Amino acid sequence: MKSKKPLILSPKDSLSDIIYQLKTLATQNQNTAVYIPDSMYVLYNPVNRELLSNNIQQLTTKYDINLYSTDRTLIELMRISDIKVALIDDITAVEDENSDMSEPEIYTDFLAYKQAIQDNPSN
Repeated sequence: MKSKKPLILSPKDSLSDIIYQLKTLATQNQNTAVYIPDSMYVLYNPVNRELLSNNIQQLTTKYDINLYSTDRTLIELMRISDIKVALIDDITAVEDENSDMSEPEIYTDFLAYKQAIQDNPSN
């Protein structure tokens, strides 16, 4: 089994950006880990979540896609829309979920990216 290819979303991504990135990476790699940062307000909108849910359901019939976030509020909203998102608050959560994931530095990159966004919210 291939390791999962990471996709780290930006809080500034539009819904169409998210769907495009997800479809592109999933079709190229079959195994995808999507990291959703805090303050991903485009996904707080129920219509956007429904559209994302429909796209994820279509993609998961052919591809292995896992979603992760550190935003507990967003995770609950996504679960209401039948989108499974795992809470990651430490590296062991990623390792337990994906024992075949040979790239724990991706999680470290995600945390560094999250911190950079928090440090520079206007950029």
